[in-house]
Amino acid sequence: MSAQIAAIVIAGQPVHGKTTAAEKVAPLLGFTLRDVDRVRHEHVGGATDDVTGEEEHNRMVRAYALATEMSEQDVDRGVGVVQVGPHSRVAFKQPLYELVQRRPDFPLLIFHLDASPDKIEERLATRASDPTNISPIVTMEQYVWARKNYKPWWPGAGVRYVLTDDGIESTVDQIVAEVERWSAQRA
Repeated sequence: MSAQIAAIVIAGQPVHGKTTAAEKVAPLLGFTLRDVDRVRHEHVGGATDDVTGEEEHNRMVRAYALATEMSEQDVDRGVGVVQVGPHSRVAFKQPLYELVQRRPDFPLLIFHLDASPDKIEERLATRASDPTNISPIVTMEQYVWARKNYKPWWPGAGVRYVLTDDGIESTVDQIVAEVERWSAQRA
């Protein structure tokens, strides 16, 4: 697969399969993986006890800004990157918005993943029992709170929507196929 160097953003609500998809897409494209949760955990501070609080919100705003800055630097060095995180609130999308306002030709593709309620319950149960999980969203109550706070992407963002219910392989295939189409158009 020959993808043009770009920043690929994989976004969506918690437990919609973003990280799993990104972990498979990045090596297929030969791109670096940048997980906003990992950036928060390693550079800003881990999740707080209150995922709905102001301190957690501020940590996430800093993590999104740093992740986007790192992704921009990667692309400028000729390294493709897959940035993954919910990008649920306007403040979390703001660094990407500012990037494309400042650099309209910046190679950016945004994929928004979605899942059915049955899949969400199944994935939350798996996440809650995973000792390696670093996401702050592990209960249905937290998921409902996060979903309620979701804000749409800005007009003209060119978001590509992908339903993840058919499994990870189908999700990855859809993302890679779209990246290939996009790369061919830019060549």
